[in-house]
Amino acid sequence: MTGKKIAIVGYSTRLPGESGGGLWENLRAGVDLVTNIPADRFGVETYFHPGKAQPGTFYTTRAGTIGEIATFDAEFFGISPREAEQLDPQQRLLLEMAWEAFETGGIKPTSVRGGRGGVFIGFSGSDWSYRRADDLASLDATSMTGQTGSVAANRISYQFDLRGPSVAVDTACSSSLVAFHQACQSIETGESEFALTGGIALHLHPYAFVGFARASMLSPRGVCNVFDADGDGYVRSEGGGIFVLKPLDRAVADGNRIFAVVAGSGVNCDGRTQGITVPGADTQAALLRDVYARAGVAPGEIDYLEAHGTGTAVGDPIECRSLGLELGQNRPKGAPLLIGSVKSNMGHLETASGVAGMAKALLCLQHRAVPPTIHLNTPNPHIEFDAWNLRVVTRNTPLDPEKKLTIGVNSFGFGGANAHVVLQSPDTTTLTVRVAEGAPGTSAVPPLIVSGRGDAAARATAANMGSYIDAHPDTPHYDIAYSAAFHREWHADRLIAFADNVPDQISDLQRHAAGETVSSVVSGRALADASGPVFVYSGNGSQWVGMGRRLLDESPVFLDAVRAVDAIFSQYADFSIIGELRREDAGQRLDLTEIAQPTLFALQVGITEMLCAQGAAPVAVVGHSVGEVAAAWACGALTLKQAVQVIFERSLHQGSTKGAGGMTAVGLSEAAFAELLGELQLTEKIAIAGINSPRGVTAAGSVDDLGMLELLLAEREIFYRRLALDYAFHSAAMDSIRMPVERDLAGLKPGKGGIPFYSTVTGGVLSGSDLDARYWWRNIREPVRFQGAVDALIADGFNLFIEVGPHAVLRTYVNDCLRAASRDGRVIPTLQRGEDDAARVVAAFYQMIADGAVVDLHRVFPHPGRFVDIPTYAWQRQRYWHPVTSEGYRLFERSAEHPLLGCRLHENALQWESRLDLMSHPHLADHSVGDAVVFPAAGFIEMALAAAHSWHGGQHAREAGDVDTQTGVVAQEIEELEILAPLLLEESPSKSVRLAIDASDGRFTIHSRQYLSGDAWQLHVVGRLPGSPMGGGTAARLDLPKRKVDIDGPAHYRLTSRVGLDYGPSYQAVTGVWVEGDGVASRLSAPAAVAAELPTHLLHPSLLDGCFQLLVDILREEVGESGSAAFVPVKVGRLRLYGHGSKVNHARARLVRRSPRSVVAAFNLYDASGELVAELDSVRFRGVMLRRPVVEHTGYLRFEAVPRPGPAPRPSVLPPNGQLPTVCAERLHDADRQVARRQYYDEVEPLLDVLCAAFAQQALRELSTDPRGVDLPHMLA
Repeated sequence: MTGKKIAIVGYSTRLPGESGGGLWENLRAGVDLVTNIPADRFGVETYFHPGKAQPGTFYTTRAGTIGEIATFDAEFFGISPREAEQLDPQQRLLLEMAWEAFETGGIKPTSVRGGRGGVFIGFSGSDWSYRRADDLASLDATSMTGQTGSVAANRISYQFDLRGPSVAVDTACSSSLVAFHQACQSIETGESEFALTGGIALHLHPYAFVGFARASMLSPRGVCNVFDADGDGYVRSEGGGIFVLKPLDRAVADGNRIFAVVAGSGVNCDGRTQGITVPGADTQAALLRDVYARAGVAPGEIDYLEAHGTGTAVGDPIECRSLGLELGQNRPKGAPLLIGSVKSNMGHLETASGVAGMAKALLCLQHRAVPPTIHLNTPNPHIEFDAWNLRVVTRNTPLDPEKKLTIGVNSFGFGGANAHVVLQSPDTTTLTVRVAEGAPGTSAVPPLIVSGRGDAAARATAANMGSYIDAHPDTPHYDIAYSAAFHREWHADRLIAFADNVPDQISDLQRHAAGETVSSVVSGRALADASGPVFVYSGNGSQWVGMGRRLLDESPVFLDAVRAVDAIFSQYADFSIIGELRREDAGQRLDLTEIAQPTLFALQVGITEMLCAQGAAPVAVVGHSVGEVAAAWACGALTLKQAVQVIFERSLHQGSTKGAGGMTAVGLSEAAFAELLGELQLTEKIAIAGINSPRGVTAAGSVDDLGMLELLLAEREIFYRRLALDYAFHSAAMDSIRMPVERDLAGLKPGKGGIPFYSTVTGGVLSGSDLDARYWWRNIREPVRFQGAVDALIADGFNLFIEVGPHAVLRTYVNDCLRAASRDGRVIPTLQRGEDDAARVVAAFYQMIADGAVVDLHRVFPHPGRFVDIPTYAWQRQRYWHPVTSEGYRLFERSAEHPLLGCRLHENALQWESRLDLMSHPHLADHSVGDAVVFPAAGFIEMALAAAHSWHGGQHAREAGDVDTQTGVVAQEIEELEILAPLLLEESPSKSVRLAIDASDGRFTIHSRQYLSGDAWQLHVVGRLPGSPMGGGTAARLDLPKRKVDIDGPAHYRLTSRVGLDYGPSYQAVTGVWVEGDGVASRLSAPAAVAAELPTHLLHPSLLDGCFQLLVDILREEVGESGSAAFVPVKVGRLRLYGHGSKVNHARARLVRRSPRSVVAAFNLYDASGELVAELDSVRFRGVMLRRPVVEHTGYLRFEAVPRPGPAPRPSVLPPNGQLPTVCAERLHDADRQVARRQYYDEVEPLLDVLCAAFAQQALRELSTDPRGVDLPHMLA
């Protein structure tokens, strides 16, 4: 910047910690706002691994988050649902924040449309594009504009019709502040009149997490220890913000709210350093020197500096060195430069990090205080705080309450792009609203106008506004109402609360928002092309006793207007209009037209004056019959005195025709009614006195003739209604008064008028100068062409009508005309018979606003109010997310269905894959078989159960009712599970484990291979998932012995250790065993290390393995001090699970059959009450020698005889050297045969046993006619 100061006049942010108590409160309280990556963003657990060296993963899930991002108010921005689905949520949030930034600045977005507004946005995230890469078939015509980074700025320009520069900036972590600087430059040069600038960053894909983890930039602990010795990286965070900038002088002139003054800004780059990601202290210092010099700010004048401060071991010392050498050391020694970083609270927003720093700086200026930088426990020894004259703010620190405050904000990109901005507190004089001299004050409570794009939004805004007023009792209500009226956009759906006291307004807003009807709240949807208001003055028949009475008492404007009419009228008549309006017994007198017409006219004059006083003046007028007199006055064609004369003469002479006939309203068109009169031969007897609408006319004639007409109408079920009149107006019955009317009004000289007068005599626009005596005779005698006049109004574009009269008698006719013209319009009554007329007139005025009329609100708000920070728009969001097709693999969204089973490879495939190792699944390290960690057979079983549950659990079993009613777990069954090869595990590398199901017969396999090896897949397990309802279990309840256990937990695990099964804490579930003949019963308890995992497993391997361990208790007598064979499970004939395995507390094991090298057993698992949870039949175990005597260890060695090197041996009894190899070879051959024989019995024979059994079972199945098949193990038992 070159010296021209710029104001921040509005801003909006989305940052971690803004919800709840608010960002400032959280910062002051030193709250750590870092949480975890939201589970709905992508398959977090799929890409997480605690080991830093694991490729393709990240080692921390800690992140700062703003929460829900999938929803969006697309309708508000005119974006179709289809396009909204394609739209990057970053673009969506930018649109919302841009609107809110205008609102917080009190700027109506429509006021800047078409202007030279610049848009500069920091944007670098391509996560949304990455999400789409494996499903290109889901792209459509809007995909590229929806996800291309450059459009992030362009879309804002498009949405708000801004025609200045529109630039997306990517300088990595400094993008937002670089964009801010460019916006300032654009305003300085005059390129932009104002600018929107900011940045955005969201976590939508694992790519960046994995990439920065591979670069070791992320903190493994998930903490930004800024300036601390423990700083080990940063925490990724998300959020964004938009700032509205204007030249300071323009902002002051426009009366804008000023949040801060931009005193200076600048950017540069580190150039070549030790590495592209290594910052340069000298270039950072040079930037500071340049910016503060051009801003005219000395180092000693800086009150606080918001550092980039990410908490990295390299970056923090370099930044502090530049701050210290350039600024700190150039301040008084006793006044160190205060520094801090918001990243300690919320993490690093990367592209949007400058937004977070700016937001904190603005809050510091607003509250004149600096909140603490947290997590500073041990200052980084590489930062020379004292020598550089720096001090980190670690507690809430107040700033000078009087002086102009100066705060600097640093932001650096990891590629070397640096930016710095200098903010200053605004001059307090720029915040004062200048009240116009002589503007009257008001003690009345002004109305509160709120709106939304949709009724739900308007109601939500009303609720928010009510809560805001209630929570801010010290904020003047006038200012709140003024801000809502003049500094918020008026959307189509509007409501106005106009109660005369604040508590009632609050209550009314909340009640209306809840769906109640409230008399002091009006609402409506503004016409898109509202044109009006047209004042429509009603005629005879609308009057009622008591009309206007409360207006006389409560409205000074109305009273004065009626008094003016009465004063003139008294010069002609011998009665008072006011007296007639106040009469309690006015019923019969109002039947007299010489009383009714003057009182109606006076009422209409009074209402017109009230509406105009509030700010609603007519743009055109029309009157029905006698209503034309008030219309002629309202348009300015007649003076009030002339109008009173017309109304007196008209009513006086018409009064003389009383008893000459009557009038009937008929629900027919003019043509249809004329045809009917011809049919009845009444054309000469009954006149069409009024053509009111396409569906309504008024007939006038003798009482007898009207009676005949009404009989026929009733017979044909045609609507009619006899009017309460003893007059046949607009018919031949009026001919007798023509001469006196024209004589008494002969001197009338009307004026041209100021607004259009639509005549119901001619059915079109008429000049006011034509409203002479002859016209008023035609008004009396000729039919009322109300339809023609209204049709002409509609044809001329008018569609907003205000019926001025004591009751809404014309609304139906006007609506009929609007419908016939296919026009959307509104007709608003001013009074309603029997209702509070004072409240009705006020409500009519506000209804005009709700329906879209342009009114002069300065009549309601007689002097300017102070703009206050009222609630921003209440978004009505719906979920919009990118579509997916059946061809998409959605790799990034793969979410583990189960801790061991992992995630589906495709949503339509019966294949799951997981990565297993001892770091990601530490409990598996406690399952030691011999000297190796072996994946437990119970783990394979759990994987199969999980796959079955995912595949058909929700369908077949629910249909059969096989559901645990307490846990909702569906019963499952496994058959013929056989372990063909062990799965050995290490800390690294991981094993990729894949389970696949053949949907045709339910058979499944489990394979593995080393992660990233490209090796062939090794088969470990085969089995079958029946996939059909199985009914309940048949085992009896478990009744445990009353005596103490025979074998306690420690004794049990001493037995397992003797045979080489060294179980760690996670697999020590057996706590006690009772011996029962050929079986045992036991207590099982999930070890503390795995207790938290129980809900995520169907039958946790720790519990099921504990059940298998009971075999060692059954065979305890064979376990000697030197050990014996350990029996490990290799096959499960059938397993049935009836409920959730977390309920397992006891087990029973029974020996079914054994051979020297194998055992077959059965197991039942029970809950605490003894109910069966699971049963396993025909579980085969194979004996393996894991604890061998030393002499037998040679069985695992290969022997080869070689001559011994060295000098010739002494004489020996052994054969000569030449013969020794031959003799030894013969003897070793015998030993080798013994070794081979032992290996055969230990390793080959058990496999042959299994193979023979399989062949036998297959043969018996083929021979058997039993459809249930053959269970060979039970036949052999």
